[in-house]
Amino acid sequence: MRCQLAERVEKALVKFGFSEVKASCDCTGDVEITGTVANPNDRALACAVVRTTPGVRTFSAKITVSESEFVRAKEGNHRVS
Repeated sequence: MRCQLAERVEKALVKFGFSEVKASCDCTGDVEITGTVANPNDRALACAVVRTTPGVRTFSAKITVSESEFVRAKEGNHRVS
């Protein structure tokens, strides 16, 4: 069964045009997002969307930036205050 929090996060991401970013969670508020975005600013925005989604306690972002000069996987663990 899919976590409702992951579904809420993905729905919020899609509203901002991030249909390539997927979310998973352990239903305790720990969310992981994976996927590809166009540039570092989009990565930051996707992280902000996750951070402000109600119910998210912490998240990790395994996002690939597809812009040619930034082609590399970006990973980070973040704690939501």
